Amino acid sequence: MIIGLVMAIMGKEWNTPRWLDWLARICIVGGFYFSIRDFGGMTTINQWLETGLVVGYLIGTYRIGKDHADGYLWFVLMHVAAGCLMYVQGYPWLVLQQAVSLIFIGLAYKSRQEWGMTQE
Repeated sequence: MIIGLVMAIMGKEWNTPRWLDWLARICIVGGFYFSIRDFGGMTTINQWLETGLVVGYLIGTYRIGKDHADGYLWFVLMHVAAGCLMYVQGYPWLVLQQAVSLIFIGLAYKSRQEWGMTQE
């Protein structure tokens, strides 16, 4: 999120420092590691779904912050995992909300492709 904020302030022409890239990557891996260690492993379907949700959010935000359109595809993972989690927990209206959110992600992905965001 910091990378996206800095790029919004400084403009797309400004390149983020390498240390900020590495800090973001270390935080993603470190958070995942500590989460698994804290819960004693991946033992339930809810943990797998929550992990998919968080990984989709973190990588998606990072990739969009780096001006890559595939970040929106990671958001799809996040919303599908959240929808499945809501289904497992018995919240059908929240499943519908996640499905509707996928429409907005698709529209954002399409518009970013039209504006020339990189697709690497």
